[in-house]
Amino acid sequence: MRRSSLMKKHSTIFLCLALAAGSTGCGNKNKRPSPLPAPTAAVPQAAPANTMPPPEPIRTVAPEVIAPSATPPVLDTTPKPPLQPIAMPPVSVMAEPAAPFTGIVAAHNAERAKVGVAPLAWSAEVAAYAQEWADSLKTQNCAMQHRSEHRYGENLAWGGGLTPDRVVSMWSAESAHYHYASNACQAGQTCGHYTQVVWRTSNQLGCGMARCANGSDIWVCNYNPPGNYIGQKPY
Repeated sequence: MRRSSLMKKHSTIFLCLALAAGSTGCGNKNKRPSPLPAPTAAVPQAAPANTMPPPEPIRTVAPEVIAPSATPPVLDTTPKPPLQPIAMPPVSVMAEPAAPFTGIVAAHNAERAKVGVAPLAWSAEVAAYAQEWADSLKTQNCAMQHRSEHRYGENLAWGGGLTPDRVVSMWSAESAHYHYASNACQAGQTCGHYTQVVWRTSNQLGCGMARCANGSDIWVCNYNPPGNYIGQKPY
């Protein structure tokens, strides 16, 4: 199994995260803070040449969010203040989507429940947006790259034999490297896929998937509103 980070098999898997919609700056208090740039997908071992997608460009990561500390972080045992309720869409839009995405809402919400964050609802509009990008990536040999337009938060996964549970499990496994007290990620690790999964203000989810020429799949999940803002904790 391979992991880029989240998002991260005997089958070849890569993961990658695109961050929230951008803003024009942080100087104006009326403007939304700038989003965290997407983390670089790390590939532990090389895949056969005929199955490896084109390498993803190197991305820098904002030090305010995942800069590793020089000393091992200390487990944060300080009680956290109660989370404020988040307004949710009507129950009618919260049902699980059809295959192949059945279960992906529940898998996300299981992770969110662990940190006391309100559940996500499936959005057909966001899903159509995600499917459009998955189809576009298929025409690019399933290259692991993100939209230049950052309307929503975005997590990507690529590999064979992927299921909703497996995709979310790989993304949420990054929680082992995320340290809440310092809002930082362990050195050499990626945490941005996980923090988007549990981002407190995201309340809608939509995903798309396309089959690559070599039989692997490219998955795209988008989140509305987007998360992973520099200097903010996910929950």
